[in-house]
Amino acid sequence: MASDPQLKSGWLLMTIPKALKTYLKMIEKVHERFHVIHWEEFCLEVEQYAPRIDAMLVTSYDMPKLSPELLDRMTKLKSVVTVTTGTDHLDLALLRKYNIRVCTGAGTNSDACADMAFNLLLSAARRNSEVVDLAHRFAARSETVMEETFHFLGHEVTGSTLGIIGMGGIGYEVARRAIGFKMKTLYYNRNRRSKADEDEVKAEYCPSLDNLLPQVDYLMLSLPLTETTRHIIGKDQLQRMKPNAIIINVARGELIDHDDLTDALRSRTIAGAALDVTEPEPLPPNHPLLTMSNVIITPHCSAFTKDVGKRMFQRIMHNLSTSLATT
Repeated sequence: MASDPQLKSGWLLMTIPKALKTYLKMIEKVHERFHVIHWEEFCLEVEQYAPRIDAMLVTSYDMPKLSPELLDRMTKLKSVVTVTTGTDHLDLALLRKYNIRVCTGAGTNSDACADMAFNLLLSAARRNSEVVDLAHRFAARSETVMEETFHFLGHEVTGSTLGIIGMGGIGYEVARRAIGFKMKTLYYNRNRRSKADEDEVKAEYCPSLDNLLPQVDYLMLSLPLTETTRHIIGKDQLQRMKPNAIIINVARGELIDHDDLTDALRSRTIAGAALDVTEPEPLPPNHPLLTMSNVIITPHCSAFTKDVGKRMFQRIMHNLSTSLATT
């Protein structure tokens, strides 16, 4: 039987928080293949467990700090498997120094995140949160006041211009969806995609943000967080955008300077924002972005679908199996 301790593949240190364990119920099957030690248990008996650990299963939520002192004790650690696409929660340079392999969930959530990105784009363009609230207020009064709806005119998406910063898996799928809305798609990326890729999603490359920003009606952020991309959107960039522009972020909150974004939204330098990620995350209860009518905020849930959960579990098991098989 798979649960026989003699048939288990190795020792796994898991730092998955309780909330994500509920989302990934299948994660419990990991116990059938590995000797699993949870982080809380590990911290109580570091000297006992550290030399046994072959792999770690982590996420960006509540990621514990891996110090050189701890890694010196984890002499068998071969790999760190993260369920996320991004790796900004990991000290990659330190892990490379210890010859520890990093495996990600890249590709498992591209469609889900692209769907959510377009959901946010459409919701912000048509001011959905405001008009839904308006409909509820009308219902409570048992009346229809059509005149009030004209104060909530939105923007059309069809035929508009979309700018994408970060043309990886998610950005590319967003561009694919934009075709159905007859959008002109511009993109800025560290490396230009091939002509075949560009032709497939009808996207045009912009060599700089200065070139891209003034042209777009909707700006989509789908790039990794690094030291060079932190606050890639700030005051200077926001001032280059159209007054009717809406910014959508499904990547990492730290890509946008939130103080500058707040100022731009207050002054109507841009028209709106739809954020699945924020800095910090979550925002403090008194943060001004939470009270702005031209802002939509969701709780970092772009990848939270049952389908992604299944693919993610399959990727986790593959990554763990292959990494532990590698000496």
